[in-house]
Amino acid sequence: RDFIHYSSYDVETISKGIDSMILGYSYFTAELLKQFSEQGFGELIFVLLDDESREKSIIENIGTSGFVSLAESVAEKKASKQLTVTLIKSDWENFENNLEWLFSYLDNFNAKKAAAMPKHASRWVKVGSKPPIILPFLK
Repeated sequence: RDFIHYSSYDVETISKGIDSMILGYSYFTAELLKQFSEQGFGELIFVLLDDESREKSIIENIGTSGFVSLAESVAEKKASKQLTVTLIKSDWENFENNLEWLFSYLDNFNAKKAAAMPKHASRWVKVGSKPPIILPFLK
């Protein structure tokens, strides 16, 4: 939860800040997608832990937006029966208390079906939400 704070906002500082916040996630996601492709199946879960009440620096906002964009793009372009993608949104304070919810949500049949459909997978699920109801004729 330690965020990098920068005193100046020149191009080099912004570039380093963005790299330090999002580049690792990009590389890690690319490696996981490669591995899942080789295996023929996989489950990818992006968890956005955010404290909307806390004021963030410009670079933190850019990093968060980059992570959200990466997660949504992967869900939209890669979600399928072979690769399920789930996007979870929670606040910092309550996430550990909600792990039981997370595991039961991920085990739910409808949540698994939604995670395999790009239209549903690219939507963020707020902690505590019920899994969507997927009707066969609405696919």
